[in-house]
Amino acid sequence: FSSHELYLIFKEAICNASKYALCSSIQVGLTRYKNTCTLTIHDNGRGFDINAVSSGNGIYNMKQRAKKMNAVFHIESLENKGTLVTVTFRIPRFR
Repeated sequence: FSSHELYLIFKEAICNASKYALCSSIQVGLTRYKNTCTLTIHDNGRGFDINAVSSGNGIYNMKQRAKKMNAVFHIESLENKGTLVTVTFRIPRFR
């Protein structure tokens, strides 16, 4: 687990939403169940067709960072419905 990689994914998702989505809100969530956490970043912006747009450096970098931390990265977006970025990762158990 790398908190730095997680931070960079978070930063990229927020920057993408603020630059390109033309959204009025961004919701960030972090949930934990046992030793698994899920980070979600959801905007209500214009969205995009994932199959029609080439993965730019931002999406590619987020995927690679998630891979480095053995996390599951998922992005879904619908035109005029916003974008949801989800990163699910394991954290070490603290005693």
